[in-house]
Amino acid sequence: MKIIKILISHSSSGYFILVLQLANNGNLREYLKKNFSILKWDTKIRIASEIINGLQFLHSEDIIHCDLHSNNILVNDGQMKIADFGLGMQNIELPRNSSGMLCYIDPKCIINNSYKRDKKSDIYSFGIILWEISSGRSPLDSFSRDHIVLYIVKGGREMAVKGTPSRYVKLYKKCWDENPENRPDAKFVMETLGQVNSMQNNKLEELTAAIGRLDLNYLNLEFKTTFEILTIYYPIICNIKFKAEEIYIIYKDAECNQQVCEFLAKRVKGAEKFINSVIKDIEENEPKFRNNSYFLAFKHYENTLKNIDDFTEKVSKYKGFIKFLDAKQAKENFINLTEEYDKCMKELHFDTIASDYDKNEEAHKVEISLDEVEKNVDNGVNNDNQKLDSLVQIIDLKLQINVQPSNVQAHIIDQKELNNPHVKTDNDNRDNGNIIKKIYGTIEVACKFTRDSKNFESELAILEKFSQ
Repeated sequence: MKIIKILISHSSSGYFILVLQLANNGNLREYLKKNFSILKWDTKIRIASEIINGLQFLHSEDIIHCDLHSNNILVNDGQMKIADFGLGMQNIELPRNSSGMLCYIDPKCIINNSYKRDKKSDIYSFGIILWEISSGRSPLDSFSRDHIVLYIVKGGREMAVKGTPSRYVKLYKKCWDENPENRPDAKFVMETLGQVNSMQNNKLEELTAAIGRLDLNYLNLEFKTTFEILTIYYPIICNIKFKAEEIYIIYKDAECNQQVCEFLAKRVKGAEKFINSVIKDIEENEPKFRNNSYFLAFKHYENTLKNIDDFTEKVSKYKGFIKFLDAKQAKENFINLTEEYDKCMKELHFDTIASDYDKNEEAHKVEISLDEVEKNVDNGVNNDNQKLDSLVQIIDLKLQINVQPSNVQAHIIDQKELNNPHVKTDNDNRDNGNIIKKIYGTIEVACKFTRDSKNFESELAILEKFSQ
């Protein structure tokens, strides 16, 4: 089991005693600091898999951790154990003294204190842990607490560390997506980590990088054995299959422009069938594979799929669509990609080229879809972003003012200047007597008793800044 064992004992004195399993390697943060230099990628993926395995178990029992971070992952004999899951509370206040734990909190909770945490909040925290495992560092460790808040609510995240497998990066970015609906569940994360591990075990990415450095003049495919040829093509074909799968998933999960994504996904699926048939009859197609130009055609197709993957990722989400200048630019990108794709099909001798009529029909439907999404965006479909901007303005003001008790410049009214109304009315007292009506000069004012005058004066200073 990948969660810490807990024993509860009831003593004769009436007290309950909580006994936790001993973790002899400390917590994950300490473990990474001590061992990161000797950790290989298969070990890093094992660490991540053990954590998500424990989280998947908790979620299957409808238990939400609410406070998942690297200090709450304990390590016993090198095995990861999730701890403190029974102590998690929905209404956890933002940590005031430590900026480190703030990075793991779902941005929705930072923006809205009453936001109810759920399983997707745990997945966000796990995404940060995935990055920490890949880097060996605490997230945003050079930021102050206030700057972490500002950075996160603006959508800022840590940068990918060089040498991290691309599918691993894509996974943790999906986990820490600003929109909880876009975050995967624990089962999907577990399966994806398994795929990443499989790739690493077969050294696919290393082989692909090596092929990219080869000089085709010295490749001499003509003189290779069938097995050697397969060894060279295998990583490229695997990457093509992975990209095709990602594009199809993006199409199925599209928030908008689903038809645009469908046109590209169907093309990719069609080509995948041809690739499977070619590989199946490797002996019959061996002369093709021995041709250097055929190898280049596969590399060209691999790169084109990457561009299609990036494009569908953007147009399938409102937030991603905003990155285009307008619908016209997105349409031009679509046309360029389909033309590049068709060129690849010709190079690979795959007969899947769409007719001119199909292209015109597609272009018309794509234009309608993109124009509609652009109109929705302009009409304020992205209201969440506008609310976020308002919050960021407030945080910016707090950072600019840097309010401290010693430098507050708020208007202070002497209590002697406040008089009671000449005629008492029934509505003089509000809020159970906490707010009282008074007369200041000729103006009616509402007065409130407060024990924390320093914080109240800080709020006044911020309001004064707004008025300017």
